[in-house]
Amino acid sequence: MSWHEDKIIPKGHQMSMKNALQVVSMGIFFKLMLPDWILKLTKRLQTIRIAYNELPVQIAHFTDIDRYFLNVIIQYL
Repeated sequence: MSWHEDKIIPKGHQMSMKNALQVVSMGIFFKLMLPDWILKLTKRLQTIRIAYNELPVQIAHFTDIDRYFLNVIIQYL
């Protein structure tokens, strides 16, 4: 993944993977200490909640792509 594409938000997502990684790493304290309903109260906490929902989906997307290319390569071996 190129970090030069950090401003590109994939279709169907609310933030880029780089942004999601950054928000998750900076907001881990809030996610661990606060219940989900509190994470809906302010804009900053909403961003943390969105990032935690987005990151696993985007990671799964990349692993699906990797599996696809691995299967294509194996077919040609």
